[in-house]
Parts: sequence; structure tokens; C-alpha cells
Amino acid sequence: MSLILSVDDSIEKVPPGFLVTLTSLKVLHLQRSSTINSIPSSVRQLKQLEFLSLRGLQSIQDLPEEICDLPSLQFLDLGGCGRLQSLPSKIGKLKNLKHLNLNGCNELKVIPHEMSHLTSLTTLHAFGVALSVAAESEGRSIWRLKGFRNLTMLAIKVKGTTVSSGIEEGIMGTWLNMRHLLLEFESDVMLDLPHDMKKMSKLQLFSMQGYRGSRPPDYICNFQHLEDITLVSCHQLRELSPLERVPNLKALRVTYCSGLKELGIGNSSGFVMLDRLFLAALNDLESIGGALNNGVWNESTLPRLRILAIYGCPKLKRLPVGMDKLPKLSKILALKDQWNQIIWEDDVMKIGLQRLYKEWKV
Repeated sequence: MSLILSVDDSIEKVPPGFLVTLTSLKVLHLQRSSTINSIPSSVRQLKQLEFLSLRGLQSIQDLPEEICDLPSLQFLDLGGCGRLQSLPSKIGKLKNLKHLNLNGCNELKVIPHEMSHLTSLTTLHAFGVALSVAAESEGRSIWRLKGFRNLTMLAIKVKGTTVSSGIEEGIMGTWLNMRHLLLEFESDVMLDLPHDMKKMSKLQLFSMQGYRGSRPPDYICNFQHLEDITLVSCHQLRELSPLERVPNLKALRVTYCSGLKELGIGNSSGFVMLDRLFLAALNDLESIGGALNNGVWNESTLPRLRILAIYGCPKLKRLPVGMDKLPKLSKILALKDQWNQIIWEDDVMKIGLQRLYKEWKV
């Protein structure tokens, strides 16, 4: 039995007796409301409930402890609860909880110690929660996430306390089953990735926003299953060379990395599996190629690349000589103004790539 409720904005509370009559309910979805500010303790009667979504309840500040008495609960969606300040202190009782969404919970003050008891948790979205690398006493320390050995997907925002702050060893190395990892660093701190991250040997998708290093860590090439990398607003980034050696990388997105002037592709026989390359809002990017062989590409450069997308790269005036020889390239997406500013080395290359061009319509 499932129930989706669209609640009138004049209602501030769910009537306590309403849920008592729904003991066989398995799915409960309260639609977005700006006025509901509490969930009744009678929610504990929903012993068969597996899916609970309170997404977008903008006035709710806390949850009843009785939510922790739902033995069958597997999915809890609190996304967009912008005024939520705390989670139930006994949340660790939800032994079957697999998916927890805290995205947009910007006012969440404390991550309970008991979260470490959520041993079935596989997916955690917490971009709205600024987990600190600071002392455990702060209540939102990233150490609260240590030991989630079953996590396969994690999206978090991490803040620091000084310009030399970094994520300490002993946390990320416990996420042995991680497949998808999305990290957002606050822009005013210097945060390093710990070496024990390399223990996440099953990683398939990796996204970083606000990373302050000049290059990705060298050990990233050891991720045998990593297929998708996104780099956003990494303004200190100067080179991508470690990514060339990621053996099964198929998709690379680089956006808003203002310090990147050259990608250096072609300096080695790297990116052998790359299928899709997206470059956007790179204001200082001047070259996709590298210095080796005068930046000339041939059939062995990016042998599997099918799609190249370029958007908002005003200083990119030339494409690598020989790009028209890439054996699999089938589509080049770019804004018309970007494409029209390209300076062509010869007519053969221009004709060859012109037929692959598609206008990127925003």
C-alpha cells in the first residue's frame, strides 16, 4: 500500500490519528509543504513502512524519535528540509535503512554518533551538511562517517578550519565498497585527499568540487574500475596528467577550473578508453593538446573518443592538428560563436571536423 499526500499550505501538522489507520502502509510520501512543522509520534505505528519521503517540508526543524521505531524502513528522504536542525538521537536503530537523503539540509547542526550503527546504509546524500575536518566535539565531524563499510554512494560537502586542513587518514579507507563518490570542498580552505582513499578499489564515479590541489592525486590511476570523473571549480588545478593513466576512464568533465590553461592530451599514450570529453567555462584554456610532437595528434591519440563538447572557453582558438584523424570521433558540440572563432591549420582538417560539428544550444 502506497500513499502520496499533497498537503494544503494552511495545514501545519499531520493529524496524529491519521497515521494510526494506515498500519499496512509501505510507502508514504508527503509532498512539498512550506507549513508542516512536525510529524506525529503515531508514525511509529507504520511497522511495515519501507519508504518515507518528507522531501521539501521547509518548516520542519526536528523529527520525532518514534521514526526510529520503524523496523522495515529502507529509504528516508529528507532532501530540501532546509530548516531541519537535528536527526533523531536513536537513528542507529534503523538497522534496515539503506538510503538516506540529507541534500539541502543546510541547518543540520549535529550528526548523531548513532549514525555509525546504520550498518545497512549504502547511499548517503549530504551535500547540504558541511561536515568538518575539525574536532569531533563540533558534532558534524567527518569522523562520524567512519566505518560505513557498506556505502556504495556518498555525496558530501566538507569544510576545514585552516588553510592547511586536510581529510585525515583512517576515514575514506573504510569505505571499501564505494562506487560513486561526490566531494564538495568549501572554496576558502586547502583540503588534501588522504592516501587511504586508494583502498576504494571498486570506485566507478568520482566528482570533486572546490579541490585546491594543482593536480589530481597520482594514486587515482590505480582505480581499475573508475569510468567517470567530474572536476568543478578546482581553481588551483594546473594539469590533469594523473588522469591519463586511469585505465578504464570513459567520461571526463572539467568545468569552471579557471587556472587550467592546457589539458596536455597527446603528451603520452593516455586516455585510451576515453569516450566523452566535456569542457565548459574554462576561461583561460588555450590548448587541448600538449607540447609533445608539437601538439600533433594521430590515430593513436584518444583512440575511442566519440564526443567532444566545448562551452565557454573563449581563449581556445585552435584545435590540435590531426584531430580529424581520430578514428571514433563522431560529434563535436560547441556554441556557434565558439566554433566560428577557431583558427584552422589547413582546409583538410577544417572540412573533416566541420561535418562532425553540432551546435550546442543552451
